[in-house]
Amino acid sequence: MAVTRMTGSLVVVFLLAGGLAHSATAGQEGLAHAKDLYASAAYDEALALLDHLASDSAPAEKEEAAEYRVFCLLALQRSDDARTAIDAIVRDDPFRLPTDSQASPRIRAVFQEERKKLLPEIVQRSYVDAKAAFDKKDPKAVTAFDRLLSLLDDPDTKGIPGLGDFRTLAVGFRDLAKVAAEPTPAASGGPNGLSPSSSTTSAPTPPARPIFTEGQPGVIAPVGVSQPTPHWRPPVATVRSGQEYKGILEVLIDESGHVEAVTVRESIYPSYDPELVKIARTWKFNPATKDGVPIRYLKMIEIRLKPQ
Repeated sequence: MAVTRMTGSLVVVFLLAGGLAHSATAGQEGLAHAKDLYASAAYDEALALLDHLASDSAPAEKEEAAEYRVFCLLALQRSDDARTAIDAIVRDDPFRLPTDSQASPRIRAVFQEERKKLLPEIVQRSYVDAKAAFDKKDPKAVTAFDRLLSLLDDPDTKGIPGLGDFRTLAVGFRDLAKVAAEPTPAASGGPNGLSPSSSTTSAPTPPARPIFTEGQPGVIAPVGVSQPTPHWRPPVATVRSGQEYKGILEVLIDESGHVEAVTVRESIYPSYDPELVKIARTWKFNPATKDGVPIRYLKMIEIRLKPQ
């Protein structure tokens, strides 16, 4: 009876494996057919097939199907739908771009233009996620900051003003995360209680200029000396309602009390944010100290705007 049960289980496994293989093959064949329809200018038929593949295919086929769906929408002059579809692709994978063999220069230009619009938001979100992992002492923080730095190295990102400060912060926290992730050398039963390699292997060297934050032992936060803010011209409707806006700046202050980098952690007001970041780079502080020694410090500053 035990043998019968074992045989039955094996049959089920074989059936499941066969079903998965059939599903993958069907997805590949369906995508190939959709490509053929697109190549023959049967855009509506290709789009209908691609919509079906988006829910039933393996991840690799889904990604390519999403791209060809954009191609079909653009060919049908459904520009708004195409841009919405591009947004979804870029948010899921900001590094993904159609290749020369997949799309014409015109289609690639539309895709690239839409991607450029989203990159500042994606960079900010990537930094917030990586910093959250760092704060939790999650080892994945190193990978998250490396991915952010790769995104900042992208040619499209380099041309966008205001993102350079994210690099300064990403490098600093990535290096700290690497040091935190390195294992501490364990003691062994060697002579004098030292491990056999202790004479030749030194402990990991911390970053030359680490970044400190609130609550760390021995750290005294910086004190503002000069922090001017730009004039705010609220819309008439905002003045009438008396609505208040607030957000958070992250300001990296160096050992001399000058601002090294500024990022908007939480937006205050869309048109006000860039002006505030620009003037915040001129702020002056009495520097933070650790055990009496000046240090780099990442300070969170809440900004409130209320119409008079």
